[in-house]
Amino acid sequence: IGQASRPYTFIEFETTIRKLMKSYTDTRSPKQLSKINNELADVQRIMVQNIEDVIQRGEQLSVLDNKANNLSMMSRQYKKESHQLNIKRSTMEVYWWRCWICFCCFSFLRYWVVLDFNCRYDRIAIL
Repeated sequence: IGQASRPYTFIEFETTIRKLMKSYTDTRSPKQLSKINNELADVQRIMVQNIEDVIQRGEQLSVLDNKANNLSMMSRQYKKESHQLNIKRSTMEVYWWRCWICFCCFSFLRYWVVLDFNCRYDRIAIL
């Protein structure tokens, strides 16, 4: 141990690493080639699945973006229509106040004309 240049824990793990290195560097055996091909196929399958998941998320994001744009357009339309309805309501309110004022003025003028006519008639009757 005193002569070792590596830490003690690495000396225990070194045998495992050497076995794995030997199994992957010896490419002559068909067993090793099929094992490497299987592992590469697994990695390829996982990568294809990841790419498909990313594409699906992109499609979902585009659908969500379309819905957000539609909602924004509908909210602008709602704001415009509510503004128009407020203007109509205000116009109708002013219209009814004008009608009420005209009615009061007409009633007052009618009363004044009738009163004035009665006063003139009383003066003529007195003379």
